[in-house]
Amino acid sequence: MNVEEFTAERTGELLNFPRGFVNTFFVIYFVVGIALMAYTPPFQSADSFSHFDRAAGIASGQLIASNRADYSGSYLPEGLINLEDGFSTLPFNPNSRVTSSQFRDGWQESWSTPKVFVTYTTGGTLPFLYLPQVLGVLAGRLASKHVLVSYYLATAFNFLLFIGLARFAMLRLPRRLALPLGVFLVFPAVISLATSLNPDALLLALSVVFATMCFLQYDALH
Repeated sequence: MNVEEFTAERTGELLNFPRGFVNTFFVIYFVVGIALMAYTPPFQSADSFSHFDRAAGIASGQLIASNRADYSGSYLPEGLINLEDGFSTLPFNPNSRVTSSQFRDGWQESWSTPKVFVTYTTGGTLPFLYLPQVLGVLAGRLASKHVLVSYYLATAFNFLLFIGLARFAMLRLPRRLALPLGVFLVFPAVISLATSLNPDALLLALSVVFATMCFLQYDALH
């Protein structure tokens, strides 16, 4: 081993996966995730109604959930509630599939409807954890009047930020740690979380980045 190779190994350059390999991994991960999002009926994942309501409330400027009769919630368009009612048979039932009439009726629901107070169980969740969902809701409202468009964009933005943070970590970790991270990411429970509206996806990705930065700092000092 010459001096240059020794120096590169000491700095971790020879121990990291090549950027091209990592990019290929996440391109495949993205394609699989999008396919899973397309296959999974709207609002079928756990607590999707509450997470979407919370994101829609934040997107409308209600950073702190309102309280009414000891229940937390936000004032949201009736179209959003009608959309969720149409898919109310799907949550927690992985065998249920959306029907063409359900999707057609859901597609008709619009943001431009009167607002009503909607209660949800996620009012105590920190607003910043819903950043990707909120951006998706806002982008959807700019692009289309249909609430369902905002739902899909909110889910997609949550997934994209998860991928971005996970990729940031994997590019900086040595192979002995990047490989277990890659295996962890392909666990069904993890990719299902990443392709949902759940803010735990962002919390998990931030935790991975935090652990990565702690490791690099420790490695630099030793």
